[in-house]
Amino acid sequence: MLIGFCIAQGLFLQYFQIATFCWITIIAFDLWMIVVRKRTRTSFLEKFYHIGAWVTALLFALFPLVTSSYGLSGIWCWIVNTDTASSVWRFLVFYIPLYLMILVVIVLYVMIIYNVIKYFKKSDTDDKSKKRVRRQLNRLKLYPIIFLLLYIFPIINRIYDWSSDGDQSFFLFLMQALTAPLLGFANGIVYVGLDPEMRRSWKNFLFTHGCCTKYTEPKAGDGITSSESESFDSVDLDIPIG
Repeated sequence: MLIGFCIAQGLFLQYFQIATFCWITIIAFDLWMIVVRKRTRTSFLEKFYHIGAWVTALLFALFPLVTSSYGLSGIWCWIVNTDTASSVWRFLVFYIPLYLMILVVIVLYVMIIYNVIKYFKKSDTDDKSKKRVRRQLNRLKLYPIIFLLLYIFPIINRIYDWSSDGDQSFFLFLMQALTAPLLGFANGIVYVGLDPEMRRSWKNFLFTHGCCTKYTEPKAGDGITSSESESFDSVDLDIPIG
Protein backbone atom coordinates (compact mmCIF):
# COMPACT_ATOMS: atom_id res chain seq x y z
CA MET A 1 0.00 0.00 0.00
CA LEU A 2 2.72 2.48 1.01
CA ILE A 3 4.78 1.52 -2.03
CA GLY A 4 1.80 2.33 -4.27
CA PHE A 5 1.34 5.74 -2.65
CA CYS A 6 5.05 6.43 -3.06
CA ILE A 7 4.97 5.56 -6.75
CA ALA A 8 1.89 7.75 -7.25
CA GLN A 9 3.53 10.67 -5.46
CA GLY A 10 6.69 10.36 -7.52
CA LEU A 11 4.73 10.11 -10.77
CA PHE A 12 2.57 13.17 -10.03
CA LEU A 13 5.60 15.15 -8.84
CA GLN A 14 7.41 14.36 -12.08
CA TYR A 15 4.32 15.08 -14.18
CA PHE A 16 3.59 18.52 -12.78
CA GLN A 17 7.23 19.58 -12.71
CA ILE A 18 7.64 18.84 -16.42
CA ALA A 19 4.27 20.48 -17.18
CA THR A 20 5.48 23.61 -15.36
CA PHE A 21 8.69 23.70 -17.39
CA CYS A 22 6.70 23.27 -20.60
CA TRP A 23 4.30 26.13 -19.84
CA ILE A 24 7.12 28.51 -18.89
CA THR A 25 8.69 27.74 -22.28
CA ILE A 26 5.35 28.14 -24.07
CA ILE A 27 4.80 31.59 -22.52
CA ALA A 28 8.21 32.69 -23.80
CA PHE A 29 7.52 31.19 -27.24
CA ASP A 30 4.11 32.88 -27.49
CA LEU A 31 5.62 36.24 -26.62
CA TRP A 32 8.36 35.61 -29.20
CA MET A 33 5.68 34.91 -31.82
CA ILE A 34 3.95 38.21 -31.01
CA VAL A 35 7.00 40.45 -30.81
CA VAL A 36 9.52 38.92 -33.18
CA ARG A 37 7.31 37.15 -35.72
CA LYS A 38 4.59 39.83 -35.43
CA ARG A 39 1.79 37.26 -35.06
CA THR A 40 -0.52 39.39 -32.93
CA ARG A 41 -3.12 36.63 -32.82
CA THR A 42 -1.73 33.36 -31.49
CA SER A 43 -4.96 31.82 -30.18
CA PHE A 44 -4.89 29.27 -33.02
CA LEU A 45 -1.83 27.73 -31.34
CA GLU A 46 -3.56 27.21 -28.00
CA LYS A 47 -4.64 23.62 -28.72
CA PHE A 48 -1.09 22.73 -29.77
CA TYR A 49 0.25 24.33 -26.59
CA HIS A 50 -2.04 22.15 -24.47
CA ILE A 51 -1.26 18.98 -26.40
CA GLY A 52 2.47 19.65 -26.31
CA ALA A 53 2.63 20.50 -22.61
CA TRP A 54 0.31 17.87 -21.14
CA VAL A 55 1.30 14.99 -23.42
CA THR A 56 5.02 15.64 -23.01
CA ALA A 57 4.63 15.79 -19.23
CA LEU A 58 2.60 12.57 -19.23
CA LEU A 59 5.14 10.66 -21.33
CA PHE A 60 8.07 11.87 -19.24
CA ALA A 61 6.21 10.78 -16.10
CA LEU A 62 5.31 7.33 -17.45
CA PHE A 63 8.71 6.34 -18.86
CA PRO A 64 10.36 5.64 -15.45
CA LEU A 65 7.55 3.16 -14.69
CA VAL A 66 9.05 0.84 -17.31
CA THR A 67 12.01 0.08 -15.01
CA SER A 68 10.15 0.60 -11.71
CA SER A 69 12.31 3.64 -11.01
CA TYR A 70 9.90 5.50 -8.71
CA GLY A 71 10.62 5.19 -5.01
CA LEU A 72 11.83 7.00 -1.92
CA SER A 73 14.22 9.78 -2.96
CA GLY A 74 15.21 11.89 0.03
CA ILE A 75 12.27 13.13 2.07
CA TRP A 76 9.70 12.35 -0.64
CA CYS A 77 9.18 9.96 -3.53
CA TRP A 78 10.54 10.53 -7.01
CA ILE A 79 12.91 8.78 -9.43
CA VAL A 80 15.40 6.90 -7.30
CA ASN A 81 19.15 7.11 -7.74
CA THR A 82 20.04 3.55 -6.77
CA ASP A 83 20.71 1.93 -10.14
CA THR A 84 21.94 2.81 -13.61
CA ALA A 85 18.52 2.70 -15.29
CA SER A 86 17.00 5.12 -12.80
CA SER A 87 19.93 7.49 -13.10
CA VAL A 88 19.53 7.46 -16.87
CA TRP A 89 15.82 8.27 -16.52
CA ARG A 90 16.66 11.21 -14.29
CA PHE A 91 18.73 12.70 -17.07
CA LEU A 92 16.43 11.80 -19.94
CA VAL A 93 13.11 12.93 -18.42
CA PHE A 94 14.21 15.67 -16.01
CA TYR A 95 17.70 17.18 -16.12
CA ILE A 96 18.15 17.39 -19.90
CA PRO A 97 14.61 18.74 -20.60
CA LEU A 98 14.94 21.24 -17.74
CA TYR A 99 18.24 22.72 -18.89
CA LEU A 100 17.21 22.72 -22.55
CA MET A 101 14.02 24.60 -21.73
CA ILE A 102 15.89 27.10 -19.56
CA LEU A 103 18.29 27.68 -22.47
CA VAL A 104 15.39 28.09 -24.93
CA VAL A 105 13.64 30.58 -22.62
CA ILE A 106 16.81 32.66 -22.25
CA VAL A 107 17.41 32.72 -26.03
CA LEU A 108 13.79 33.67 -26.76
CA TYR A 109 13.81 36.52 -24.26
CA VAL A 110 17.12 37.85 -25.56
CA MET A 111 15.60 37.99 -29.05
CA ILE A 112 12.43 39.62 -27.70
CA ILE A 113 14.29 42.30 -25.77
CA TYR A 114 16.61 42.97 -28.71
CA ASN A 115 13.67 43.53 -31.07
CA VAL A 116 11.82 45.71 -28.59
CA ILE A 117 14.88 47.91 -28.06
CA LYS A 118 15.19 48.34 -31.84
CA TYR A 119 11.50 49.16 -32.01
CA PHE A 120 11.74 51.88 -29.38
CA LYS A 121 14.77 53.44 -31.06
CA LYS A 122 13.30 53.58 -34.57
CA SER A 123 9.57 53.88 -34.00
CA ASP A 124 7.60 57.14 -34.06
CA THR A 125 4.88 55.63 -31.87
CA ASP A 126 3.49 58.02 -29.25
CA ASP A 127 4.79 57.83 -25.69
CA LYS A 128 1.55 56.36 -24.31
CA SER A 129 1.75 53.37 -26.65
CA LYS A 130 5.40 52.83 -25.86
CA LYS A 131 4.67 53.02 -22.15
CA ARG A 132 1.86 50.48 -22.54
CA VAL A 133 4.06 48.04 -24.46
CA ARG A 134 6.91 48.46 -21.98
CA ARG A 135 4.59 47.80 -19.05
CA GLN A 136 3.22 44.62 -20.64
CA LEU A 137 6.68 43.35 -21.52
CA ASN A 138 8.02 44.06 -18.04
CA ARG A 139 5.18 42.00 -16.59
CA LEU A 140 5.74 39.11 -19.01
CA LYS A 141 9.48 39.09 -18.34
CA LEU A 142 8.76 38.37 -14.68
CA TYR A 143 7.49 34.85 -15.46
CA PRO A 144 10.87 33.30 -16.38
CA ILE A 145 12.60 35.36 -13.69
CA ILE A 146 10.24 33.98 -11.05
CA PHE A 147 10.77 30.49 -12.42
CA LEU A 148 14.55 30.76 -12.20
CA LEU A 149 14.48 32.29 -8.71
CA LEU A 150 12.08 29.75 -7.22
CA TYR A 151 13.77 26.79 -8.90
CA ILE A 152 17.33 27.64 -7.85
CA PHE A 153 17.15 25.39 -4.79
CA PRO A 154 15.32 22.53 -6.54
CA ILE A 155 17.93 22.54 -9.31
CA ILE A 156 20.84 22.68 -6.84
CA ASN A 157 19.25 19.92 -4.76
CA ARG A 158 18.75 17.65 -7.76
CA ILE A 159 22.35 18.16 -8.89
CA TYR A 160 23.67 17.56 -5.37
CA ASP A 161 21.50 14.48 -4.95
CA TRP A 162 22.80 13.06 -8.23
CA SER A 163 26.48 13.82 -7.62
CA SER A 164 26.75 13.07 -3.89
CA ASP A 165 26.50 9.28 -4.20
CA GLY A 166 23.63 8.92 -1.72
CA ASP A 167 24.55 11.79 0.59
CA GLN A 168 21.51 14.09 0.87
CA SER A 169 21.08 17.58 2.27
CA PHE A 170 18.06 18.20 4.50
CA PHE A 171 18.52 21.98 4.06
CA LEU A 172 18.29 21.72 0.26
CA PHE A 173 15.23 19.47 0.46
CA LEU A 174 13.62 21.92 2.87
CA MET A 175 14.32 24.91 0.63
CA GLN A 176 13.00 23.00 -2.38
CA ALA A 177 9.82 22.15 -0.47
CA LEU A 178 9.36 25.82 0.49
CA THR A 179 10.14 27.48 -2.86
CA ALA A 180 9.01 25.16 -5.68
CA PRO A 181 5.29 25.09 -4.69
CA LEU A 182 5.20 28.91 -4.75
CA LEU A 183 5.62 29.06 -8.53
CA GLY A 184 1.93 28.98 -9.41
CA PHE A 185 1.05 31.47 -6.66
CA ALA A 186 3.80 33.88 -7.73
CA ASN A 187 2.72 33.68 -11.38
CA GLY A 188 -0.85 34.37 -10.30
CA ILE A 189 0.25 37.47 -8.38
CA VAL A 190 2.06 38.78 -11.45
CA TYR A 191 -0.86 37.98 -13.76
CA VAL A 192 -3.56 39.52 -11.56
CA GLY A 193 -1.74 42.01 -9.35
CA LEU A 194 0.29 43.81 -12.01
CA ASP A 195 -2.37 44.05 -14.70
CA PRO A 196 -4.84 46.97 -14.24
CA GLU A 197 -7.55 45.32 -16.32
CA MET A 198 -7.34 42.08 -14.34
CA ARG A 199 -7.49 44.02 -11.06
CA ARG A 200 -10.64 45.79 -12.24
CA SER A 201 -12.19 42.49 -13.37
CA TRP A 202 -11.55 40.93 -9.96
CA LYS A 203 -13.00 43.98 -8.21
CA ASN A 204 -16.16 43.61 -10.28
CA PHE A 205 -16.30 39.86 -9.61
CA LEU A 206 -15.87 40.25 -5.86
CA PHE A 207 -18.42 43.06 -5.69
CA THR A 208 -21.09 41.19 -7.65
CA HIS A 209 -20.63 38.14 -5.37
CA GLY A 210 -20.96 40.22 -2.21
CA CYS A 211 -17.35 39.83 -1.12
CA CYS A 212 -16.57 43.55 -1.02
CA THR A 213 -19.76 45.10 0.32
CA LYS A 214 -17.88 47.77 2.24
CA TYR A 215 -16.44 49.14 -0.98
CA THR A 216 -18.26 51.14 -3.63
CA GLU A 217 -19.05 49.38 -6.86
CA PRO A 218 -16.15 49.65 -9.30
CA LYS A 219 -17.01 51.74 -12.29
CA ALA A 220 -15.93 50.98 -15.84
CA GLY A 221 -12.32 52.00 -16.13
CA ASP A 222 -12.02 52.51 -12.35
CA GLY A 223 -8.36 52.60 -11.38
CA ILE A 224 -7.27 52.23 -14.97
CA THR A 225 -6.97 54.65 -17.81
CA SER A 226 -8.29 54.03 -21.30
CA SER A 227 -4.78 53.48 -22.58
CA GLU A 228 -4.08 50.95 -19.82
CA SER A 229 -7.19 48.97 -20.63
CA GLU A 230 -5.99 48.20 -24.13
CA SER A 231 -4.41 44.82 -24.46
CA PHE A 232 -0.93 44.07 -25.66
CA ASP A 233 -2.35 42.58 -28.85
CA SER A 234 -4.02 45.89 -29.79
CA VAL A 235 -0.71 47.67 -30.03
CA ASP A 236 0.71 47.86 -33.54
CA LEU A 237 4.19 46.48 -33.05
CA ASP A 238 6.02 47.36 -36.21
CA ILE A 239 9.12 45.54 -35.02
CA PRO A 240 11.55 44.47 -37.72
CA ILE A 241 12.30 40.78 -37.97
CA GLY A 242 15.92 39.96 -37.89
